[in-house]
Amino acid sequence: MTSWYFIQTASGTDGVSYGLNVQGAGSAPGTPIITWGWQGGADNELWAIGDDGSVVSALGSGLYLAPSPEGSGLVISATPAYWSFTAQGTIAAEDGSVITAASAEPLQGALVQLSPAEDGPPATQSWWTAPNMQAIQQQFSAWRYIVSNLTDGDGTTFVLNVKGADESPGTDVIVWQLEADSSNSMWQITSDGRILSAMNRSLLLGAAESDGGPVVIQSALSPESGQTWNFGPSGVIGNPDTGLSLGIDGQPDSLQPGTGPLAVIGAAGGSDPPASFQWQLAPDNPLNTIVMQSPQPFPAFLDEEASVYAYIMDALGIADIRSEYANLTISLSDLHTTISTMPCPPELDQTAWNAVVAELGDEITRADSVRQFFDEFRAYQTSLQTSCTDRGLAIGTLAGLEEGSSMSIGGLILSVFEGILYTVLEAVPGGEEAVSTASIIGNVMEGCINVATNAANVSTTISADPFQVAYAKLWDDIGTAFQSTTDAAGLMETIILSDWGKMQAFYAASMATGPNTLSWPSGQTATLVDNSLPGFEISALQMLLPAKFQIYFYYQNDDSPVNGVPSEAQWVTPGGGSTWVKYWIAGQDSWEAYPDSDLMQQHVWGNGVARSDFFQSCNGWGFATSYWEGTHNVVLTICNQTPNVLTVGYEVIDGSGAFLRPSLLPGVSTAPLPPYGSDTLLATSRMYLDAPIWVKDQSGNLIAELVVNRDPNGFQAGDVWISNQATSGGYSLSSPICNSGDIIDKCSGAAQITIFWSGS
Repeated sequence: MTSWYFIQTASGTDGVSYGLNVQGAGSAPGTPIITWGWQGGADNELWAIGDDGSVVSALGSGLYLAPSPEGSGLVISATPAYWSFTAQGTIAAEDGSVITAASAEPLQGALVQLSPAEDGPPATQSWWTAPNMQAIQQQFSAWRYIVSNLTDGDGTTFVLNVKGADESPGTDVIVWQLEADSSNSMWQITSDGRILSAMNRSLLLGAAESDGGPVVIQSALSPESGQTWNFGPSGVIGNPDTGLSLGIDGQPDSLQPGTGPLAVIGAAGGSDPPASFQWQLAPDNPLNTIVMQSPQPFPAFLDEEASVYAYIMDALGIADIRSEYANLTISLSDLHTTISTMPCPPELDQTAWNAVVAELGDEITRADSVRQFFDEFRAYQTSLQTSCTDRGLAIGTLAGLEEGSSMSIGGLILSVFEGILYTVLEAVPGGEEAVSTASIIGNVMEGCINVATNAANVSTTISADPFQVAYAKLWDDIGTAFQSTTDAAGLMETIILSDWGKMQAFYAASMATGPNTLSWPSGQTATLVDNSLPGFEISALQMLLPAKFQIYFYYQNDDSPVNGVPSEAQWVTPGGGSTWVKYWIAGQDSWEAYPDSDLMQQHVWGNGVARSDFFQSCNGWGFATSYWEGTHNVVLTICNQTPNVLTVGYEVIDGSGAFLRPSLLPGVSTAPLPPYGSDTLLATSRMYLDAPIWVKDQSGNLIAELVVNRDPNGFQAGDVWISNQATSGGYSLSSPICNSGDIIDKCSGAAQITIFWSGS
């Protein structure tokens, strides 16, 4: 793991943080070094400082900060140079000259020089190496509440809500008090500005048709204007297509539980929008914002205060207390006690003494708030990781997987964390602090996950791509991912504790309540762990069950249960007209080998999984699906584990009498693939099958291709495999599940594959 620094000049009076910057982000040796304002962790403004004094640019491991071979400037070089960093803030070259910023403003874009060292040193020769990290990329699809700024006298939280949890497109959107287990109040904001409903992820927030008109939910599969939103200043959520903003009908000054529902409308909020047009996201990931804000050094002590500070440091036996804030082996409270009780010696100015002691007291108070928060988070992480490992082994045994098994398990680590945060958010408590408690884990965990997906930040990166691993290694790999988020938290803690501006911003968030809080709820760590486990169990089972079991289905003209199948292992649902579709789960090689009853009742249905999601492979579930009494068929289940609407197309080009979907003619056809949904393609052939499948995004760009193959293999129903996989545009495909059919059990071949997206 590389430690990155922003090397900031002490000069400059315009409030901008200027640092050493590779001009134009050029990577060619000889590119000059300039001063430039903080850009939020751009590669050309970050540097790694080696133990030997070499300074490497984040633009590349072979690009070093070096004196220019011509003149007195600085450049990027393929050959390392060696620098000395002094306590006074100077950075000296091997010849003794020091790095010097321009003496006249503007500093933006000014060339940096090497000059003889001056006494003091002057601000132009004083530099602060501020720990930082590369710009944080959003890799995580989090669910959130959209919280109104209005409340009542008791501080009740009111949120955007789909009225009556009605999934019909055109249903009104309202504000309603925050309640537990209300998926109709949870939303996901996509990178292109759509707002998906957790109640049904193929539904989204649509625009009002007129000023003052109602806002309703719409189908994501029917793209219309007004389905994207902007999150502007003052908490206004505006629609760029209509020019209208989300507001509460009647523009009330406050809200009352149970007196609604109050309709949400689209209206022109004006330049000074009222509170009824202001919203917050919960969680809102404030930790990333704090970490990436402009660096700010601690206040300098000058003249008599400098003498006081030097005396206190000498008495404490340390060089600089500010460099110890991030040293977790030192008790800051003990230092604070020592400083606050230390008498001012007669040779020092009492006023200056009081000012230094007060400043250090403020800093230590803020530093302690940071430490305490991350201590609580580490306790949560440690307890959760232990509980998840124990729970994972237990449900693995119930699923029929022996510890040490070499069975291949596929999944996505990010989905594990998404499941955890979803159930924590869903299990909101009541009362005034509801939204604070619901948001806190997301406010820290989301930031940690985004940081941990960058290899420059942690020793072991959390990959945004799907994985395939032997069951024997699964829990160790998930444990490593937990450790990566803990390491990311430690990095953010260090950055905050090393920066006065970030420390103050964190302290303000730790003292606040509401969606942006960083105040850990007292005594709630064990409850938060308990609330996290259902999401982990669901995510774990989404990996384990498809490795051992598959879904079977057939059509019938009545709604009677499937004979002989336990009730917890089946689902019967209307299939259109007088037809019913009958599903059940059983072993991949036996339609009568059902999962453990307790596993299904307690850990699947008991955790609130919808049968429609489970049996139709939606919202993270992804089973191979076999058509019973369809020996010569192959069924492909293709799952869309992204927030994007995709289109799947298919064509059978080899195989006698082959076709896809009984209702479609042979040849090319397409079908929508909704966000977090799936499509089941049915091909029939008594011969070899060679069926190309392609997937496109809403702009018509090809993002995935594959070929479904079947070999009839004599009297068997046929071997099935997937070949020629290819992806683009930030999309990836899981390792396919391919199960052969069985002519004796009259089961078709089955294949399953999932599409993921990294958001890039």
